[in-house]
Amino acid sequence: GLPLHGGKSEASMQNAVDEIRHLIGTRLERAGASTRRTMAEPVEVEPQLQRIIGSLQKVYSHKMIEVTGTIEPGVVFHGEKRDLLELMGNLLDNAFKYGENRVRITGGPVHPDVARPGMWMSIEDNGPGIEESQYKQLLQRGVRGDERAEGHGLGLAIVMELVSAYDGEFDIGQSEMGGAKVDVRIPAT
Repeated sequence: GLPLHGGKSEASMQNAVDEIRHLIGTRLERAGASTRRTMAEPVEVEPQLQRIIGSLQKVYSHKMIEVTGTIEPGVVFHGEKRDLLELMGNLLDNAFKYGENRVRITGGPVHPDVARPGMWMSIEDNGPGIEESQYKQLLQRGVRGDERAEGHGLGLAIVMELVSAYDGEFDIGQSEMGGAKVDVRIPAT
């Protein structure tokens, strides 16, 4: 993990918060998935992930969250960079917010042997988790976040919107770390 210690000035704290808001802004362009995919340059996942983690560790510095896990080297996202940032930003923000002190991220290509291999990612935390009875509600489209699992909602609604724009799959479950586990799978094309 990369915990950040020390007194953070108000200003750098505010910058971190702004950066996160910027990264996970909710501007969803409803362009067709095919356009998004074919027009976009492939985006390397790892550096974008590090950028998001860096910002979140400033925002949640009081929690000293340890981030572990492995993204296979060279994993790319065939789509808009902003879509990738919103996808990972929302999922990680939830993990940092609800996790006790640990977040685990794993990921890799779906079909490593094809030109556009797709990607899968799993984000887990050691927080209270999400009640199984809430999975369905959370996965319902169009229900506002705060009407269900206190704040998980909106972020997950955005994630689902994005994942479906890329014909992907999205799943919520229980992590062996005790908290929530969210799986995203963007298929190879």
